[in-house]
Amino acid sequence: MAEEGKPRLDPRIAVRLRVDVQYPLGGAHWRRAETFDLSASGSCLRCDLDLPLKAQVGCRMYLPPAGGEEDHLIDTDAVVVRVDAPEQGTREWRYGLYFLNLSEADLQVLRKFIFATYKTVP
Repeated sequence: MAEEGKPRLDPRIAVRLRVDVQYPLGGAHWRRAETFDLSASGSCLRCDLDLPLKAQVGCRMYLPPAGGEEDHLIDTDAVVVRVDAPEQGTREWRYGLYFLNLSEADLQVLRKFIFATYKTVP
């Protein structure tokens, strides 16, 4: 997370994308989630899984075509760095994820998608 007054290393964009989350890591079940925002280092998303802080999860993001690229699946691991409990009357948690092992190729595709497609958010 960027300190107040300092720019982020990787811009964050507001975007709704399909993400599948696997917990426990290496388990058999994937659950559908949706992003609120995205950067090359992580994402804020919502899903109906109750994940603990610092949990390691599998993360599959489905990027639509952008900047001349074809659609792209990014398959990586992430760690939960923020947990917001569901609002009253809902069953969806909101999580901040930090990507752990993006390949250089996936990182470049992700950055190209971010810069080609959306305006950044503070």
